[in-house]
Amino acid sequence: MLEGMGEAEYAVRPFVRSWCIFEMTHTARARLRMQVAVFCVDLDYHRALIHAIAGLSVQRAQALKGADKERIDELVLGRYRSWEAADQHLRLLALDAFAAWYLDPQVGDAGARIARLYQDKALAL
Repeated sequence: MLEGMGEAEYAVRPFVRSWCIFEMTHTARARLRMQVAVFCVDLDYHRALIHAIAGLSVQRAQALKGADKERIDELVLGRYRSWEAADQHLRLLALDAFAAWYLDPQVGDAGARIARLYQDKALAL
């Protein structure tokens, strides 16, 4: 677990790294589907995860090299025109990626209930 972060925040850590965000937005642009698996059927855990997703920020994302962060930020702002639009798209990507895993019929009824949590939140954005 990352210092100062709970389990839910730890689960969304790829969404706080600039390079990961860059790759995810290009995956979406290529119309590829992304899935993120968290092996847990506790609804309260997923509510906490959705809360963590709601706080994601492209502008606050980190990169190991400052030059990488600056270039990725330029590309992101060039595409989305604002941090708010980039944040909303990132949050939708995250919600969709988590929902996609739980929509798999092999996950079962509990998965369908969890997927609905993510889908409902996405609709509310």
